[in-house]
Amino acid sequence: MTIHQMTGVALASVTERDSQGGKSESAEDASGQLVKIVAEERRDVETLSISESGRELTTEWQVIGTLHCPVAENVLPKYGDEHPRNPEFTVSSVEIERRATGGTNQEQGCFAIVKYVAPIKGSEITDPEKNASSGGSGGGGGGTNRKQVAVSHGVSSQTERKTEAISQEIWFDSGVGDKRTELTVGKQPDGRIEGVDVEVPVFTYSETWRFSESAFNAAFRKTLRDSLKKVNNAAWKEYEAGEVMFDNFATNKEGKSWVVRFDFLIRRNESATFTIYPTVGAAGVNLTKDVKGWHYAWLVYSRQETDQRVTETPIELGIAQVYDEIDFAVLGITTEVMP
Repeated sequence: MTIHQMTGVALASVTERDSQGGKSESAEDASGQLVKIVAEERRDVETLSISESGRELTTEWQVIGTLHCPVAENVLPKYGDEHPRNPEFTVSSVEIERRATGGTNQEQGCFAIVKYVAPIKGSEITDPEKNASSGGSGGGGGGTNRKQVAVSHGVSSQTERKTEAISQEIWFDSGVGDKRTELTVGKQPDGRIEGVDVEVPVFTYSETWRFSESAFNAAFRKTLRDSLKKVNNAAWKEYEAGEVMFDNFATNKEGKSWVVRFDFLIRRNESATFTIYPTVGAAGVNLTKDVKGWHYAWLVYSRQETDQRVTETPIELGIAQVYDEIDFAVLGITTEVMP
């Protein structure tokens, strides 16, 4: 995640820049201790957009070592600074705020949204409505033009209940120190299996396209609405079938063109191993199955009661498709059509 760092200290008296654009500062705080402050660029929330006015690269930086945001400014990029990896981009604005870091202890931190700008390259963006009334001279379908203008990647998380552990040890009869190894999480004396809520990553992906009015017609808008919350049934972009959900779209009218942002959620397909016990009391059987990203895997448990305790043992594995699948070609963002 961390690509570039800038380091410094509060109350700096000497400032130096390295060849990579980083900055270090040296001083002592009020207690005489050297305080190190580091600014880290977070690539997982980086976005690039293109408009008629140029290209804009938006990055997020986290400052570690101080909660005093004015001090954090010392180690953040400044207006006019070049981007450390893309020197054609220079800083246009820096917005600093103090907010929760997202950790389990409600910790606070200083964060900055740093925007860089660069001149547009050639004809990276055009008005797809241009020549729309010319009957399509020049090829590409005339008034049904469409052009990709921005792409962004990110990551979020969702809560998922797990009833099977990756590994686990359970101790009982503490006087003897025995233990048994099993994978069921949160098994209670009455046989209930509570499980535990865990955070799983969900990657986000967005594309922004500019459509002519004739391309973004009522039939196409209905297709987009009907495609929401559906999953790709074939390989699409860099993703395998079953990994991408069409989550949302948003539109904005600009002159005679429509700018449409398509939002997707990504969950990778994976091969998972489950342990089941087809016969109670017999040895477990490991089943390795391919589970698509948006499929739901679940276990069926058998309940046994004894004088000492109630136990539940997984005896069946189910893998269910719970979302409809479609061909994402219907979204109309596979191939650009230019006048």
